[in-house]
Amino acid sequence: MYLTATSNKKYEVTGLVFCDFCDRDSSEKGMLLIAGSRNTHICSECVNICRETLDKKWPGGK
Repeated sequence: MYLTATSNKKYEVTGLVFCDFCDRDSSEKGMLLIAGSRNTHICSECVNICRETLDKKWPGGK
């Protein structure tokens, strides 16, 4: 279960969701899933992997 923002800027609890990159689900302890557009999700672990990859490719953020 996770919280999602509704169109009227309130939050509601929704069912189990999965990261679209690694298929981890929201039931894992400590799992943070970020919702994108069109019902897409990315977990905090995949965000960290992307950040590390970009830091190696473009040191200093440029």
